[in-house]
Amino acid sequence: MILGFDSAFVPQIQAGTKIHTIRRGHRWQAGQLINFSLNEDQATGRTFHPDAVVSSTQHLRIHNGQHLFIDERPILGVELDQLAQHDGFLTQKCC
Repeated sequence: MILGFDSAFVPQIQAGTKIHTIRRGHRWQAGQLINFSLNEDQATGRTFHPDAVVSSTQHLRIHNGQHLFIDERPILGVELDQLAQHDGFLTQKCC
């Protein structure tokens, strides 16, 4: 399945520092093939990374706009910073 990204994330994906992505919905499942694209439109999209396979999915929930849970486990402190960095941001405070 095609997974579109903003060009700002391409260097981090290619370097292997952006190791996951957060997406709304439940369309992704472990084992699915990922086609990395700069434009989700198949007619104009451009692949920028070799295909990969979804290794796992988790449920992310934000409560009251400030508390993050992954699979109902609270994510705090250093772990929250790591999540932000692994998703392509410098720190969780940047957003």
